[in-house]
Amino acid sequence: MEVLSSVLSLLSTHWVGTLVICLVILFCYWGIAPYRRSAIVAQVGDLPGPPPLPFFGNSLDLFRYKGQMHLQFDDYYKKYGRLYTTFLASRKPSIVISDLGMVKELMVKEFQSFHDRPSAVKLPKPLNSMMTSVTGQTWHRIRTTLSPTFSGHKMKVMVPLLNKSCDVLVKKLQDAEKSDQSVNVYKFLQGLTIEAILSSFFGLESNAQTDENDVGYVAAKNAMQRSPFLRRILIFVSLSLPGGKYILTLPIFDRMIMGNFLKLVDLSKDIIKVKKEAAANGNASKDFLDMMLENTDDTNLPEEKRLTEDEVLAQSAIFLLAGFENTSNSLSLVCHHLATNPDIQEKAQEEIDSIWSDMDQPLSYDMVNSMNYLEMIISETLRLHPPVVIHTREATKDCTIKGFPIKKGTGILVPVYSIQRDPEYYDNPDKFDPEHFSAEAKQSRDPYAYMPFGHGPRNCIGMRYVLFQMKMFLARILKQFSLVVGPETKVPLEVQMRTVLGCGKDGIQLRLKCRH
Repeated sequence: MEVLSSVLSLLSTHWVGTLVICLVILFCYWGIAPYRRSAIVAQVGDLPGPPPLPFFGNSLDLFRYKGQMHLQFDDYYKKYGRLYTTFLASRKPSIVISDLGMVKELMVKEFQSFHDRPSAVKLPKPLNSMMTSVTGQTWHRIRTTLSPTFSGHKMKVMVPLLNKSCDVLVKKLQDAEKSDQSVNVYKFLQGLTIEAILSSFFGLESNAQTDENDVGYVAAKNAMQRSPFLRRILIFVSLSLPGGKYILTLPIFDRMIMGNFLKLVDLSKDIIKVKKEAAANGNASKDFLDMMLENTDDTNLPEEKRLTEDEVLAQSAIFLLAGFENTSNSLSLVCHHLATNPDIQEKAQEEIDSIWSDMDQPLSYDMVNSMNYLEMIISETLRLHPPVVIHTREATKDCTIKGFPIKKGTGILVPVYSIQRDPEYYDNPDKFDPEHFSAEAKQSRDPYAYMPFGHGPRNCIGMRYVLFQMKMFLARILKQFSLVVGPETKVPLEVQMRTVLGCGKDGIQLRLKCRH
């Protein structure tokens, strides 16, 4: 008591007391002022939305939903409608837009006002140069440089490499089928996808499917295994403290948040070193990475049009990660849906057999492109389980969308998961039904009711490659095997939001049955 009395006496008689009181008042004002109703209305207008808490906004809801953001925003969608406000990743309110007419305007017609994405966390170098996070002319320069990589001609060249990786997968699945045990298809597909992207995009031989210690496989897999709890706590700091996103760029926090991802950058550095040595010896393979390196070294290009070394590193890392995690997750979910819907699987196999009748003939680019029902299956899987559940944009200037004013600096959130499960656009929206993507169904539906890859100039640059790769991998699997539910298979399907929306940490257990 004597100590407490002394402290109170000091605060009441000394200038320190005045300073402390002022700081407390300022801290309380800082924590309360942005979340007052009058402040929200002044920023985004009189919109409904979940009530924010002082200091935290709506960030605590993410903990309540155990990090499952798609479920959090789906509940918001049902409660507050297609235009509301919420506090996420900022002390400023964001506007959540689900009205498809407004979505089209902000992604296409008014793209010049919404070409950037907001960022809650200031990424360390070189990750701050990823095409997904850069802004303005930097984004445009990188996008323009990389777009030719995904032409039809480039993908045709990749087909023999993809077939080679599939040959290894088929052999592994044949061995697994003989054991009469369930297989974790997610684990098999992780090895396939990282091996395929290393060979087709980076021109490197990989043994990711046969060697769990393969450096590419280990780096990509570890990049997905940061501590979820630690990551949430540290990102929460960045959302709640003034300047938090800059504090988190300090080296100690860099490694705690992004450590394993930075190991993927280290792998990219090693790959670039090998590729540069090959190019110096006249052995460049003219793949994705070679093209970026040529752009970096091309002295005929003005400096403002070249890629920097950090930009090459960042794009290499993000393509490794996206090609590994997104594709393996989505393919695994497709496999589960086919196993639990054998009639749909049989129809897909009939299409594959009719197009690819001679197994002595390699599966070709044109064959894969003509497998329309297989693409319907993939599209339906991506409708139910979009890897990215929310698309984000930021207003770069004051503008008006369908009569609604939006101020410069306002974050925009488009809840993809909820839109793609809206019964207004899809009959039985929670049912797996590839007929949602028949020609007739697509023609009768607003195209913006389906956007796993986004829309407009800032859509996913690798969309065509991803769809082609998934179709090819599935065609190779379904030509040889039927996917069957076993005692270990979890039904209904369990999905989990980690880095992307996909299968849970235990993967997907299925049984295989040889067709030939």
